[in-house]
Amino acid sequence: MEKTIRNATTADFERVKEFLEAKELSTIGLENALDHFLLIETEGRLVGTIGIEVQGSCGLLRSFVTRLPIQSADVIAMLGYIQELAFKKGIYTLYLATNHKDLLPVFQQFGFNEILKEQLSSTFADFPHGKHLLSVNDVHILQSTIK
Repeated sequence: MEKTIRNATTADFERVKEFLEAKELSTIGLENALDHFLLIETEGRLVGTIGIEVQGSCGLLRSFVTRLPIQSADVIAMLGYIQELAFKKGIYTLYLATNHKDLLPVFQQFGFNEILKEQLSSTFADFPHGKHLLSVNDVHILQSTIK
């Protein structure tokens, strides 16, 4: 089966929205953020998404969701491509939040380092999802500088 990673377009809105809702994730702001989303497809079937909420030159990764089974190579590819997209869009600081401690080494391979909530810039609370993340107890927040 051939897999494709591509930029989302406005034509993808409904299917991305349904995909995220099926995973019980927020779709708030999705319509305006699609140009900062990547999709992974297998034979035209949506099997993964990753997007960026943007505040100036900072971005917060969101909606990093896959259908199982997915190979670790696909996860690695999606992280690499989203960093490329961020750089092309003028985003030089990326944040991500996860409650999967076992994934921290994967994210660290891409230059993400865990930071304390107290170390976050004030921009983090400006992200629609960022303010909520600050109130969550069991979340790891990581930051990366894109070069």
